[in-house]
Amino acid sequence: MPRWHPPSPRRAVAASAVILLLLPIALAGCVPVAAAGTLPPTLSLARVGGVPVALQDGIAVPSFGVQPRPRIDLRSWRVQPATFSAQTSLTDRATSLATITRNAGGRQSA
Repeated sequence: MPRWHPPSPRRAVAASAVILLLLPIALAGCVPVAAAGTLPPTLSLARVGGVPVALQDGIAVPSFGVQPRPRIDLRSWRVQPATFSAQTSLTDRATSLATITRNAGGRQSA
């Protein structure tokens, strides 16, 4: 049986860039224009060696390394569906955190 070999990093980055470029087109009708929020975009494209590379906050996407952030085991989570305002979710946290925390009703706790 032939062995699977992962794509080269260059192909993986190029494929990711294509997906990231097409994603806004696919989602264009999902969020009402009025719910755009005030957060500035953090995604950009840069050419590296003649290949377009997606950058998130100046870091190439995808980054395959372990991210330096707290980890939570999601296998123990219970799901409780809730509806939240896109306008609140996409607004700067300094303005919206109190509303988000109040609407979450404790669900955001570990």
